[in-house]
Formats: sequence, structure tokens, C-alpha cells
Amino acid sequence: MYRKTFTYEGKRYDIKATTQEELFEKMAEKKQALKMQTVKETNMLVKDWLALWVDTFKMPYISSSSQTMYSYAIKCINEYIGYRQLKSITSSDIQNIMTRESQIGSSRSRIDKIYMTLKQAFERAEIDEKIKKTPVKGIRKPNVSDKPRRILTREERAALLRVAQGVRDLPARLDR
Repeated sequence: MYRKTFTYEGKRYDIKATTQEELFEKMAEKKQALKMQTVKETNMLVKDWLALWVDTFKMPYISSSSQTMYSYAIKCINEYIGYRQLKSITSSDIQNIMTRESQIGSSRSRIDKIYMTLKQAFERAEIDEKIKKTPVKGIRKPNVSDKPRRILTREERAALLRVAQGVRDLPARLDR
């Protein structure tokens, strides 16, 4: 009979096994289980975490255009999973968001921004021990082809300028 005692966060644990190999396996399993239990998962909603995360880790450090981008991405995310508990979100939920955005014809840029926001927010939730593991790992962004763009013809540009003449604050670059 083999026996080993170890301490984890100030508490002693006693492991017993019939072989030395089994003893080391049991110790490793116990340590992993204890490590997983230290995560203090909360009943916080995704929308509440996203608001806290963006106010704490993003807004003080980014430009106003980036603030607008994050606000927009968070609004989109909240439509899907905002009222669910943070700890209940799975990789399937995140993949479903990516797939649905692709199906409704969202641009590559929109999908990238939503993905980036999800990735950063859930990684921070894992670091802050709000969740055990981020559900964003292994997510595949859908292949989205950018829609072709065209420039205005001279006639379309002239018509636009005629309509816009009465509008204040017309950008100077349209007058060229």
C-alpha cells in the first residue's frame, strides 16, 4: 500500500493507492479537481459581464471609434446570449452566433468584430475566474465573401450632389 500527503491552498490531502503509479495518477487527478474547484463561477449574466468588462478593460484605453465598435458588437452579442448566465455559455452557442451571422448576410468585418469581442471578453472572464474555460476556443469563423463594391457614375454623383446641396456639413471630399 502506497500513501502520499500533499498540501493545496493550506489544506492537507491524503492519497492512498495499491501501486506507486496509481498513487501518482490519483494525486494528479486530485490536484486537477482542486484546481477546477477554485474557479468562483457566478450567476452573472453575459450582458452584465460584457458591460463590466468593456467599462473596466476597454473604454479607458481606446479611441472613440473603437468604443463605438465595441458597443455595437456587444449589442449584437446581447441579442443572442445577453440574458443567459455567463457560466452556461458553450462553444456551440458561440459557433451558433458565427453561423447565424453568416446566414443573415453579415459582412466579414461585422463577424470579425463580434468574434474579437467574444474572444477578449471570455478570455478575461476565465482569467478573472468567472468561468472555468473560455467557450471561444476552437471556434471557426465562417467563410464570408466580401460583396463587390462599385463607384458612382458621374451622373449618379451629380444627382447625389444636387440632392445634398441643402444639407449642412456636407463633407468637402464630395465636392471634388
